[in-house]
Amino acid sequence: ELPDPADPLALAYASVAELGALLRQGEVSSEALTRLFLDRLERHDEALECVVTLLPERALAQARRADAELADGVDRGPLHGIPWGAKDLLAVAGAPTPAEAVRETPEVRVALLPSAVFLPSGAALAAPNSRGPPAA
Repeated sequence: ELPDPADPLALAYASVAELGALLRQGEVSSEALTRLFLDRLERHDEALECVVTLLPERALAQARRADAELADGVDRGPLHGIPWGAKDLLAVAGAPTPAEAVRETPEVRVALLPSAVFLPSGAALAAPNSRGPPAA
């Protein structure tokens, strides 16, 4: 049984498969999930110290793009529109990367894909495009 899309706590603890099913059934949007997780990051980060840089405007724009693609029948795979986190060691265009990460690891550039919901550098909510880059 899928979690109640009206219950933020149920969504926060739902599996990726459950969130994906809710997205594809139109029960919840990527933008709503992104707002939910942004809110949780802002509310709990002081205690958890898990976010270095938060870029909510970028994440919300990318979530809206994922929603539009899904509404148009474009499904880039099981993670399309699903928010998730990544370590701040990845260098992402347009976002700061801690200097020690650049000194200690080879630079990696992460492409911001249309299906991404991304909040670099300390917290990234993203859905990678599992079928390769989108057509131009």
